Amino acid sequence: MRVWLLAACLVLLAGCSSPPDPYEPAVPVICEDDDLATPPGEERIERGGSWGFLDPVFSWTFGLPAKLILWSFEIDSHEIDERTEEAIRCYMAANGLSDTKVRLNQYDPIGEWKRLFANEKVGWPARYTLGVLVNVVYTILPGRIIGGDNYNPFTDSVNLYSNLRSVAWHEGGHAKDFAECKWKAGYAFLRIVPLVDLYQESVASADAIRWAYHIRDREGEIECYHVLFPAYGTYIGGYVQDILVLPSDPIGSFLTRLVLALPFHAVGRIQAAVRDAAYEDYLPPEERPKP
Repeated sequence: MRVWLLAACLVLLAGCSSPPDPYEPAVPVICEDDDLATPPGEERIERGGSWGFLDPVFSWTFGLPAKLILWSFEIDSHEIDERTEEAIRCYMAANGLSDTKVRLNQYDPIGEWKRLFANEKVGWPARYTLGVLVNVVYTILPGRIIGGDNYNPFTDSVNLYSNLRSVAWHEGGHAKDFAECKWKAGYAFLRIVPLVDLYQESVASADAIRWAYHIRDREGEIECYHVLFPAYGTYIGGYVQDILVLPSDPIGSFLTRLVLALPFHAVGRIQAAVRDAAYEDYLPPEERPKP
């Protein structure tokens, strides 16, 4: 009930929305002695090959719960078009994230283990403990099959399986957030502390929205409200699920996340409608359409 009341308040506040704050490119913190995880000449963005009929099978089996929760068929679609690739390419370039690897629907465990050992931007104690655990999960539970867009700070890699610019910018936002952090290992470990993930997710989503407005991508900004708001609600749903639902009850877990995403869907769509209606008012005079 409290979650619903909070959501209702957010819905009312959404009607008073204003343009996103000005966008500030990243200022990466890199020590001069650190070796780059992506050697000069290596492609920063790599695309995985098609697995034929298996891609839609994975998309509509493992990816179905996420599609239903976020109301988008493009979630975990395992088909990423050139528009989404160009969107993340421009974002990474604008923020100076030249060492971050972006994998588009790709499964490369050997490459990720190499990056884990080479990524000196994160201290070795963190990489060889929690970083190893994260890479083991990546290796035995491939996102190339089960989906789940993510950013791995221990390898400085963005893994995308959804054909959505909002999701690409959001995961890029995590890379930017870590790039600007001096103590990257500690910041990565903090994520296991309850509620810290809510802060990190909000930072990445806010950056995606500001970026979409900055480049005047009206459609992309609206998409951010439609997708990233309910996605944030799923993290809150995860905490409620841990309290109310047994780990052995996958249906209960899914329904909990689905229900708790609903008020955030409402907030996101109201926010999108308000911003869409007022979008022309926020354009500089020289960019406004002529009557």
